[in-house]
Amino acid sequence: MGLLLLVRHGQASFGTDDYDRLSTLGFEQARQLGVRLAGQLDASTRIVAGGLRRQQETARSLLEGAGLDPSAVRTDPRWNEYDADDLVARVLLPDSTADLTDRTTFQSVLDEALIRWTAGVHDADYAEPWPAFSGRVGAALDEVAAAPGVTVVVTSAGTIGAVCTRLLDAPPPTWALFTRVMANASLTKVVTGTSGTSLLTVNDHAHLEHDRALVTYR
Repeated sequence: MGLLLLVRHGQASFGTDDYDRLSTLGFEQARQLGVRLAGQLDASTRIVAGGLRRQQETARSLLEGAGLDPSAVRTDPRWNEYDADDLVARVLLPDSTADLTDRTTFQSVLDEALIRWTAGVHDADYAEPWPAFSGRVGAALDEVAAAPGVTVVVTSAGTIGAVCTRLLDAPPPTWALFTRVMANASLTKVVTGTSGTSLLTVNDHAHLEHDRALVTYR
């Protein structure tokens, strides 16, 4: 039997000149998850992360929290998030004055962008259309799910949502619902056994709930 632990990265630096790095809170969220997982992980555990900086920093902080070697991370870019900037650019008019540093405004624009991206009508507009994104995530999932023992994959909300919808055989609108409620440094469990690969839990962030300030979604 194989156990796959999917981790969403800690809080990134939204509203700054470099979103793709953890905030101070993001590092602490990742460390708290590592403390929680310390009894489940050891030197033989496979640790995989996407190639984005926020994913790599989360993986290393998680390992430090678990008391393990933070250099033991294997990089697999198939676990990278979709390109939100590309998606948002397709729905903004050239003269738009939308303040994308405002969280509410950004989420509204992103919701519109995700609907357009997953509709299947505008695939030629994107560097990575929805079928390509879901396909690469599915291929990465098949590889790690087939491995025995415990595998930890540090990734992002969109990729975790793609895994969930694939395992539930759900349509893209369901995927968007998953992504909106995925907490930073949350844990999603997938198990593979004789009956196949199944989703056990989604978006578990009990390790953060002792301090409400640790629970964030962007």
